[in-house]
Amino acid sequence: MKASVVTVLYLALLCLVCCSQTVSAQGPAFFEFLGYISGLERNKGVDWNSTLYLLYTGQVTPTCFTDAYRVYNDTILVKSYASNMLDSTGKMTPSGMFQGNWVAMGDYEECTVNANTAPDKPGNFQTMYCSVAWGGIPELLAPENQFYAQGVCVPNTCTDKDVGLLTGTGLLGVKPMPSWYPIGLTCQREETYANFSGAAIAAIVIICIILIIMTVSSFYDFVITLYFPETRKLTPTHIFLSFSVLTNARKVFSLKTTPGQLPALHGIRVISTLWIIFGHTNFFTIGNIEISNKVELAGANKEWWYFIQNNMDMAVDTFLLLSGLLVTYLFMKQLTQTGGVFTWRDYGLHLLHRYCRLTPVYAFLIMIYTCLLVYMGDGPYWATPSNWVMPGIHGCQHHWWTNLLYINNYFVDSGVECFGWGWYLGVDMQLYVMIPGVLLLLYKKPKIGAVLTCALIVVSWVLHGVLYHFLVHSTLDYIGTTYKYTVTRMAPYLLGVLLGYVLFRYNRTIPNIPHRKVAIDYMLYSYPPWYRNRCTIYELIVIL
Repeated sequence: MKASVVTVLYLALLCLVCCSQTVSAQGPAFFEFLGYISGLERNKGVDWNSTLYLLYTGQVTPTCFTDAYRVYNDTILVKSYASNMLDSTGKMTPSGMFQGNWVAMGDYEECTVNANTAPDKPGNFQTMYCSVAWGGIPELLAPENQFYAQGVCVPNTCTDKDVGLLTGTGLLGVKPMPSWYPIGLTCQREETYANFSGAAIAAIVIICIILIIMTVSSFYDFVITLYFPETRKLTPTHIFLSFSVLTNARKVFSLKTTPGQLPALHGIRVISTLWIIFGHTNFFTIGNIEISNKVELAGANKEWWYFIQNNMDMAVDTFLLLSGLLVTYLFMKQLTQTGGVFTWRDYGLHLLHRYCRLTPVYAFLIMIYTCLLVYMGDGPYWATPSNWVMPGIHGCQHHWWTNLLYINNYFVDSGVECFGWGWYLGVDMQLYVMIPGVLLLLYKKPKIGAVLTCALIVVSWVLHGVLYHFLVHSTLDYIGTTYKYTVTRMAPYLLGVLLGYVLFRYNRTIPNIPHRKVAIDYMLYSYPPWYRNRCTIYELIVIL
């Protein structure tokens, strides 16, 4: 209790120092009292025997120890840069620990900006922000946490090993409990990202070239539209209009529909897209260690409205169903025009058209993600291993080719997976490659084709259930074993194939389903007890 009071008084006085325009404006009594409290605060936690042992045995670099000891002394001398470093370091006892708040990341900006720009900072001294994950927390105290995360402001001359060792001695302003031990450490060095890498420079050059082409094309579009409208489609140079912002903007925002479209599907896309955005926003928020009430959050799935989050993957299945529907509907119309003829050349063009339609933009986004994303962010969590950014970048640096071959949905391990949300494109492309054989059979031998499609749906259901039963023990297991595999996700796609065939075969439009029936079906098949097959059951009922 006494130590806690001392700590509170010391931090309160530090706040007064930081809020004052000049430290010298304080009176002698203030410095006397602050020095006394500072000495109590810093001396009570340092294990000098362990610290000197680490130094003399060579486990800690001399430069790191020298700078850390300088900060220690300058804190006692009430120098503002050292006070900022101590104040920006996360404290060992944050509030709300029994509610799951086992995180104290400190103040990133105060460490990296305020301390480095303080007027009394030594000329050759720079600070560095590190995040430490402490293990050894009793499960009874923190059932929803596996570690305690803490931010530490240290000299940038320290290595990660130095920081890991000295945080246990108290020299860096923190002192964990004896039973705690560091299980993870990440230090963010400004010099690491001070200069662009060769890959980043190449990406910037490519982006500049594309922007130049777009600018020239847009100017060309403006000129010929205004002065030479009759030559707009008569000259070979009209190919430049493909890169014109003006032309493409008109197409993107056009409300016209071409004959043969199924306009009712647009609303389904919009609703499903909003659903996915909502679900993923909550998913990534829940996985963020900044949440201070994890215990309360763990019970949120008992609320009546949480079925929206629990059934988020149903929205993804909706896109798979729509994809199968549209591919089938358009493919059948093409076969009707050619009299049922579909050669290997047609199959090659079928794949080439799809690949060229998706890959350029996909590759461009992967390039930005791999080469430039690391320079686009900052903050205490930006470089931590628990964040998805760095593992994803490392995965793309080594396995970008899996995305361009559309087999990335089988590379799902952390540090291996590139562009994690691109798994859908992999599944969709693989089904697109496979489906012409099924569609030809449906066109020429409808009964056999329908039986084969239904059999594949059953196989998908069975494999999903078997894998889920034997391999899934957590959400991560589900994502890594069944969620992203083509064979376990093809049932909605094949249901879309059957629906597309029905619409083509009987020349029917999208049926108008009574709102009451939709509401009843949704309530019945959207709750966790129907988890494994709820997506396909619901979609089948809608079809019928």
